[in-house]
Amino acid sequence: IGYERRGMQAFVAKSNDTDQPTAVVAFRGTEGNDLKDLIADLRLRKVVLKDHGRVGKGFIDALADDVKELVSLLPAGARSLFTGHSLGGALATLAAALHSPDYLYTYGSPRVGDHVFATSIDVVKHERYVDCCDWVTRVPPDFMRYEHAGDLHYINRHGMVMTSLSDEEIKEDQHEATKEYLSTCKPHWNTVWLRGFADHAPINYVSAVMGLRP
Repeated sequence: IGYERRGMQAFVAKSNDTDQPTAVVAFRGTEGNDLKDLIADLRLRKVVLKDHGRVGKGFIDALADDVKELVSLLPAGARSLFTGHSLGGALATLAAALHSPDYLYTYGSPRVGDHVFATSIDVVKHERYVDCCDWVTRVPPDFMRYEHAGDLHYINRHGMVMTSLSDEEIKEDQHEATKEYLSTCKPHWNTVWLRGFADHAPINYVSAVMGLRP
């Protein structure tokens, strides 16, 4: 959906199992050369989403009416999963608030809305993955009163997925990760110099979740 134009893009996959139909909706992340994506990321002013608190205007504008087309493709009674990375994670979260899938998996997602919004989607089983120092997961900043939703799955500096770390333990791990990266990363034209950017790469989420890190 949407691949013929700029803006939101998503992929829908459906199983052929008539007894237990399943559908996956995957939202694409930010494309650096797509102005609409960049605007969606930067428009941080919150607007009211009926019955769901307040959300970032850029995210709701990016989702627009296309989500209706997505949902219309889901088989009746199908078990559904929404997912996405980065901006795609934010759009998947917003779509989940509006259409209540059975599962929501997000990777490197920014914060989407306020406290009311975050609590309004507690009914959706949501696993939220954060790769160590990934800077995108820290925006919009706390002072703007955005909050994350879902159950945190934190990927530590060694690539292990953790589910029960305290905030203090996470901060310590991020601190050590930053020090290690600065001492081992050699400046080069194809090197990502900051760990906060490197940890946002989709491949680093895939390798950790699939247990492929050394």
